[in-house]
Amino acid sequence: MKTSSDEVQRLSAIGLENLSTQSVNLSKPLEVKIPKYKRLLFLSKCAFLKSSKYKNILVCPVHRGVCSSKDTFCLLEAKAVERLLGCLEHEKVEVVEAALSAICTLLDDKVDVDKSVTILSGVNTIQHVLNVVKDHKEESLWNKSFWVIERFLMKGGERSVSDISQDRLLPATLISAFQHGDGNTRQMAENILRYLNKMPNFTTNFTM
Repeated sequence: MKTSSDEVQRLSAIGLENLSTQSVNLSKPLEVKIPKYKRLLFLSKCAFLKSSKYKNILVCPVHRGVCSSKDTFCLLEAKAVERLLGCLEHEKVEVVEAALSAICTLLDDKVDVDKSVTILSGVNTIQHVLNVVKDHKEESLWNKSFWVIERFLMKGGERSVSDISQDRLLPATLISAFQHGDGNTRQMAENILRYLNKMPNFTTNFTM
């Protein structure tokens, strides 16, 4: 975000994506001898341990272990999410796609997607992604954007459904992708349309 070079921004986002994919493997559970019921409560609520030895250690809600920007390359600990979201407003498709790919690592099945969606919702991630769909027509961006939107619909609850449903231009874009996109893009577009109850009646005219 601080450089004028588009290529540096693109490569930086790719680097963050590659590092972030390793976070779930590098983040280790905190081994503390406490009663099982307290440990479960601790992990579910990410509360600080009362033990003086561990009072400053917090379990990452997304990677389910102790994270840091230095040791596990956690995007949350590095406070990189907001900067990546800022890159989604870039005019260069390559920069936007690289930043979006990095954000997608926080929604992978290997992490706690429910917790991740909650955190990403707090920084208006879905609105940034919806803007990408409106501002760009490249299928590669639509593919990644639809994947994120689908994750938010499945895991984000009523708030995400409401935010996505209020975008008046999205259904037309989804229908266009359903008609003209590749197999993967068409399938995601159909899933989202059905989830939003916006699937047109003429779908039987198209062979999936």
